[in-house]
Amino acid sequence: RKRSDDGNWNIVIVGSGPTGVELAGAFAEMKKDILPRDYPHMNFDNLNIILVSSTTTPLSVMSEESQQMSEKYLKELGVQFMSDEFVTDYDGDKVYMKSGKTIASNNVIWAAGVIGNIIEGLNPDVMIRNRYKTDRFNRVLGYQNIYAIGDIAYMETPKYPQAHPQVANVAINQGKNLGRNFLRKSENDWKEYEYTDRGSMATIGKHRAVVDLPGFKFQGFLAWYFWMFLHLMLILSVRNKIAIFFNWMWSYLNKDSSLRLIIIPNKKNNTEQ
Repeated sequence: RKRSDDGNWNIVIVGSGPTGVELAGAFAEMKKDILPRDYPHMNFDNLNIILVSSTTTPLSVMSEESQQMSEKYLKELGVQFMSDEFVTDYDGDKVYMKSGKTIASNNVIWAAGVIGNIIEGLNPDVMIRNRYKTDRFNRVLGYQNIYAIGDIAYMETPKYPQAHPQVANVAINQGKNLGRNFLRKSENDWKEYEYTDRGSMATIGKHRAVVDLPGFKFQGFLAWYFWMFLHLMLILSVRNKIAIFFNWMWSYLNKDSSLRLIIIPNKKNNTEQ
């Protein structure tokens, strides 16, 4: 990778949801425990992990306790958190923000969500922030045979007046509900969709995680072990569970990981210290 003009190495992550926070934590731990061993001839003191957020705190969709603890964990790991900043452009060398600030970087990871493609011919009035307004059956408003599910659907309900969060569980269950409705004999028997939030979690690093369950929230090493256990249980087959468990144990004990950055010295930019 190249060095930025100010002499620092910048890895910029845009978006402070679970994906952005987890990536920032992973890169910070790589900087501390892995890269110095893989590249002992290099100095990583100037390698900056920068998390750019459009909100005041990370994990804005989670509880206030989780937001505060996640920001604390990121700072402990050395991640630079930039709040209330909107990225407007990136030209391959610099990240441009609405405030006028720029960050020199050749490494930018977009974790701020996605927007849907606009389909020509549909009424633009059914669009809101590149999502299609739907009824409670995921039918696009104004049409009888066009449906939208998941991130592309904007469904307002009493519980979610500003539409459902753009997470996998919403898309999966909207698809299941729509499929079951298609199998029913009459549209009079169709069931409306409603999202049941079973909780959310994020891991920021070793012994650093936050978990929000309905009526119960916790953070720290217990949340980290809970995150590990739940993800292990979701893996298919006992053989895979055992193999991954031992891989995790090995990584835990020797502070190693299968994650790697390939760094090639660039004479022009003088990456070697």
